Amino acid sequence: MKKLRLAVAVALVASFSVLASSSAHAQSYPNVTVNVSERTVVGGNSILIEATVSPSTVDCQWTLTFMGDERTGSGNSISETFSTPEVSSEQQHDAVAVCTYDDGSNQLSGGGGSGTVGTSLATVETTATGTGTQTLLPEDGDGDGDGDEDGDGDEDGDGDGDGDNGGLLPNTGGERLAWLIIGLLLVLVGGGVYMASRQREA
Repeated sequence: MKKLRLAVAVALVASFSVLASSSAHAQSYPNVTVNVSERTVVGGNSILIEATVSPSTVDCQWTLTFMGDERTGSGNSISETFSTPEVSSEQQHDAVAVCTYDDGSNQLSGGGGSGTVGTSLATVETTATGTGTQTLLPEDGDGDGDGDEDGDGDEDGDGDGDGDNGGLLPNTGGERLAWLIIGLLLVLVGGGVYMASRQREA
């Protein structure tokens, strides 16, 4: 009878151990990754930055930082809008997202007094970090809003610096001289035919 009780106790201990191990495995996240969106905006406008965690079952305590501005949140994702400064040239800044989560697979402890069987999972705080590059552009390529990207004062590129092509209209026509000569010849031929017909009628 004592041997039977001992066998039952051993079987119970083994069962609890298996269940505890299964629970620990169910809460284990061995490959947690954080993805941060990457966007390009004109400096001075707001930018939406999003971070997500994979697998999506991980419950994060988020810290999202961009250009010294820190935001917090919780869940499997975070989405925040940040303001950006005006820039005179293209700039790139990293947005950093940190996911802090509890991983119960790292510590497994037994408990209980004499004649009792017990197990408990001790949660361990773990972090995963992701980075996304945000690109800021000047308003018109050189940041001054005048359309002169190379800064030489010549907005239209004709070399005179006045931006109006020297007051000349663009040459969008064809061979003007050839058409002028053809038109003149047609007038002369038409006039000759008209004069000849009047002489015959006379």
